[in-house]
Amino acid sequence: MRHTTNQDGPHFWLLDKPPYYSNVWLFKTHHFADVGFYCSRQSDPSGITLRIIVDGAWRVAMNGQEVELGPGDIFLAMPGEYIEFEHAEPDTSWEWYELQFNGTEAERFVGEFGLSRTHFAVRPRQVRSALRLFKQLYLYTGREDRRMVVVMALLFRLLNTCVGTAGPPAGNPRTRAENLVKQAITLMETEPGGALNVKEVALRLGVDRTTLGRAFKLQTGRTPHQFLDQFRLIVVHELLSSTALPLTTIAASTGFRDVKYFIGWFRRQDGVTPGTWRRQHR
Repeated sequence: MRHTTNQDGPHFWLLDKPPYYSNVWLFKTHHFADVGFYCSRQSDPSGITLRIIVDGAWRVAMNGQEVELGPGDIFLAMPGEYIEFEHAEPDTSWEWYELQFNGTEAERFVGEFGLSRTHFAVRPRQVRSALRLFKQLYLYTGREDRRMVVVMALLFRLLNTCVGTAGPPAGNPRTRAENLVKQAITLMETEPGGALNVKEVALRLGVDRTTLGRAFKLQTGRTPHQFLDQFRLIVVHELLSSTALPLTTIAASTGFRDVKYFIGWFRRQDGVTPGTWRRQHR
């Protein structure tokens, strides 16, 4: 009898600490609906809250900015930020769902939706799906048999309806740069093996590479390429020191299509070839 084995080896996703979203959880869900005038003024919202408008025409003001929103739009409320939202039409219906988050990384998590204190409203790429998922989360968290794994699965499906919808946040140049770099680093660090390139990161964030490069220089003193190289090098070091994977596999899993280019890149970073480095550090 002939036995066959998979020669491709394991696939690694290097994590030097638990994923940040392990420190985020859905704290509360709510649903509001009525007809006529409604106005809310919150000097210090109780939690990090996402609201999706189902019906009505709304004016929302936060952080010195004001926007007009309608069905399908999502807006953010943050502790410490005064927010005002109102429906001023007397005889028409209005409705929204809301999700409130808790945990040390809750603000970072809502940033994945393209939202921040200075860019507090987005329109999802998939409006119908976003509306459906807000409603599903509200209904599911009201069940006694609810499971956190299902809640998180629904949240990540909701996130997928919004990724790539927002450009750099509004605000002064330094604030825009800071938020843009945070979003870019999150993308780089959550893509397995650092497989994204700078062009793809810029595309997902809705900016050009020049804008992304200037933001990185302003915030970190390095280019996006330099940051990505550093992150990839960490992954490569881990794979070389703790596995017997061939160089072709390591190169492919960290975003390099050509193993010769990968070897040259590694030599420029560490001064030796990957094979030599592996022998020194196994």
